[in-house]
Amino acid sequence: MITGEQIGQIVEALLSAFPTRTDLVMLVTLELDAQLDAITTAPNLRADVFALVQWAIARHRLNELIASARRQNPGNVHLRALPASFEEGNMSQGEGGAGRGGDSYAVGPAINSVVGPQGQVINTYGSGDAAALTEMRAALAGLNVKVDRLFEHIDRRSLQSVALIYRRIDALDRDLSAAIVALVQQNALTADELERYLAVLRPALQEAHEHGVAIADRDLAEGVAAARQIAADPSLDARHKLEVTIPIIPLLLDYKFETELGSRANLAALWEALKAKVRGKQEAAT
Repeated sequence: MITGEQIGQIVEALLSAFPTRTDLVMLVTLELDAQLDAITTAPNLRADVFALVQWAIARHRLNELIASARRQNPGNVHLRALPASFEEGNMSQGEGGAGRGGDSYAVGPAINSVVGPQGQVINTYGSGDAAALTEMRAALAGLNVKVDRLFEHIDRRSLQSVALIYRRIDALDRDLSAAIVALVQQNALTADELERYLAVLRPALQEAHEHGVAIADRDLAEGVAAARQIAADPSLDARHKLEVTIPIIPLLLDYKFETELGSRANLAALWEALKAKVRGKQEAAT
């Protein structure tokens, strides 16, 4: 069984041996006959390496990954300090199923999980799927979304659905979404503002959900459905709802629906208002 601590050691060793994404791309291409962009499009190198390790674990290729890394960088002391091999058996979460924070992982396949052709993880999420959980954390971490805290309020399947589509957000919109989420978390928006924003977002998500049958992109349709449920959940407060659903706005604005959303103008105005909030915060800090 491989522990979370050991996974951390592997990640740190790979980061020391391959300090740029180009280095990591070469490792994956030359040694593993794979494409890094098809495995991960995480917002930073650490998250990329973490996702790569989980990808290797899910495919019984962890030992191959480490051996390949040693061939590419034979002098790296951190790689040489890793165990000669790890047991590649069935994945286990230990007694009591999946846990938080203290999870341990045996090397094995992710449950119902494959890597799609465009760097998106296509997954039917299960509570015992450690690889899917890792992918979800990586996707949401770049948006400042505090995943573990949200587990207390939102079911993991819904978070997984929105995380899948959030991996597609381009760098500019990702940074902007992260800044807006930070404003929500820092209580920089008044209760009235939060409710006004939700009053625009809820009907837009409902309308997009009703267009779901016409959305050829199945992942987007499922992500919209999950976001709609989160935004409408009476048990959640406005901050939790917006923290998770704000990043879907640029995706909805960019998607070419067969029939344009009637709520698109209001959604675009909301996005501009949120961007103005970020600019105001930045100007006040300078």
